Amino acid sequence: MIFNVLLTEKYHSSIHLDFERYPHAILVGSTGSGKSYLARLLLGKISKYEPDATLIICDYKGDDDFIQFVTSSNCFRYDQVTEGLDIFYQAFKRRQEGTDKSRTPKYLFFDEWTAYLTNSEKKKQESEKKKLATLLLLSRSFNLHIIVAVQRMDAKNFEQSRDNFVIKVALATLSAESKRMVFPDEESKSIIPKSRGKGYLLLDGKELTPVIVPKIRNKEKLDNAIWDLLEREDNSK
Repeated sequence: MIFNVLLTEKYHSSIHLDFERYPHAILVGSTGSGKSYLARLLLGKISKYEPDATLIICDYKGDDDFIQFVTSSNCFRYDQVTEGLDIFYQAFKRRQEGTDKSRTPKYLFFDEWTAYLTNSEKKKQESEKKKLATLLLLSRSFNLHIIVAVQRMDAKNFEQSRDNFVIKVALATLSAESKRMVFPDEESKSIIPKSRGKGYLLLDGKELTPVIVPKIRNKEKLDNAIWDLLEREDNSK
């Protein structure tokens, strides 16, 4: 269980996320929505509450949000994200085939999946979409978890995988297509624009919840926690 990831907007009560029950998450929000802020907070809390977990970061956007982690061998930037995704996929294959019997939690965080596909050749787009869809569909049993962050969620880039994101967080103002993709029709009617750091959480089978991203009180401590998560020894390799 990952504690205190979000706060309810109405009562400011804490929201916890259980990645065993809800294995994969998508974070949606335009530039300035607080999406990267939430991603860093979530990764830091995974480090704190799952001491055996390991992490691969695929940072296609490559701006300053994750620049402090570039020297880690488990942080991939720009076109190197192809390698990072493949490393995670091969870890899945080893567990699926039985050559890796371990079930310690492994996380993949992919920042700007849509931009990555948009800037890839069509043949590569299809192979990468298939790879992500396979992971989202089958990796839960092997304690592998996907967290994807995008500015917008469109049909062509998630045609095989949208429904397997069972944790959905949308911040600030969504495009019409993102609203339709992230939330069911009956829920999307309730979505109104929010300010930075505010939005909505939808867990599979639960009611739509307006939420606030908590403030990070100690950024250095948070960065150290993410570093620890990136640099932990992966005994399953």
